[in-house]
Amino acid sequence: MGKPRSGEIFRNKQQAKYEYKYAFRTKETASREQFTDELNDALANKDSSSFWKTWQSKFSRKRVSPVISGICDPTAIAEKFANLFETVFAPSFTERHRSLRAEFYHRFPRYNCGVTDGFQISVELVEQCICELKRGKAADMDGLTAEHLFYAHPVFIPLLSCLFQLIVHFGLVPTDFACGLIIPLVKNSDGDIKFSNNYCGITLNPVVSSVRTGVDGNGW
Repeated sequence: MGKPRSGEIFRNKQQAKYEYKYAFRTKETASREQFTDELNDALANKDSSSFWKTWQSKFSRKRVSPVISGICDPTAIAEKFANLFETVFAPSFTERHRSLRAEFYHRFPRYNCGVTDGFQISVELVEQCICELKRGKAADMDGLTAEHLFYAHPVFIPLLSCLFQLIVHFGLVPTDFACGLIIPLVKNSDGDIKFSNNYCGITLNPVVSSVRTGVDGNGW
């Protein structure tokens, strides 16, 4: 419209600009007040997990960039991280790795953990292990957290005790216990988060496989 400096079009532009700034300030103020209320509620309820989750959502800069090494497709980014972490966790000496693996498979059939026939994993022990799990952590591949075990129906603990008893008796561990979900985390928040080398991977293990602490920190 030729950027007029007066007239109806100019007044409409000024009015729209004012409404935009007013809406922006209103939303900003509401967001700040909501954030403060959430922190106050978490402190009042002595809920440290909710407090730090709220704090991190507001101030944490350690988030995965939507663009990694020039890639913006989520599937391609996941493949990029998978290849990166695969190289990181690859054995440094291939021949030594093969030798140790062959030795393990040779000795494994004769392995004896010293568990007697009368060994029992009691319901009380499993319940104590569940109570010792850290809560407020990320969910595993099945979407389960420690809270699911903690607040589960009481019949769940005896069933879990039976499962662990069978594992010890037959010396076999469910295959899914060896699976994990690798999450990329920023190593240096002051560095460039668009480069894959600035990320390290942490593994989220199945929460059921984490029920293993035992009494006084001793495993079973």
